Amino acid sequence: MAKKNEEPWHCLSVHQPWAWAIITGAKDVENRSWLSNYKGRLHIHAARTERDDTVVEEVIEQVARHLRIPVAAAREYYQRHRERGFGAIIGSVRMRGCATSWDSEWHDPEQYGFVLTDAQPLDTPIPCKGRRRIFKFTPP
Repeated sequence: MAKKNEEPWHCLSVHQPWAWAIITGAKDVENRSWLSNYKGRLHIHAARTERDDTVVEEVIEQVARHLRIPVAAAREYYQRHRERGFGAIIGSVRMRGCATSWDSEWHDPEQYGFVLTDAQPLDTPIPCKGRRRIFKFTPP
């Protein structure tokens, strides 16, 4: 957790279930239509909305494959997470850069891929209003 007078965090809003997939360490690329030169610790803000059930199930299956766990276990993991994972910063990753080509099942070659490593979920999500692009947030 952050300490008083800490530098503001760089944050990125991501819809669920992708925000969850990122902080599990399974999703190593976040696709965006815009380029960013940012490199460093990036906090993941789970947006207030979730995609439809078909998308959620597809992401759960991808996370299960990546983590090498049964789909039922990944589904349960997501359900526990989603009870508290909306409209809040839920963890952080290290953004290594922005790629136009990346060998990952998550990368859309039509978009810029934010390359992500070192996922660290927060024990307690921090409520926060999301914004577009990479934004700064001063932790409590």
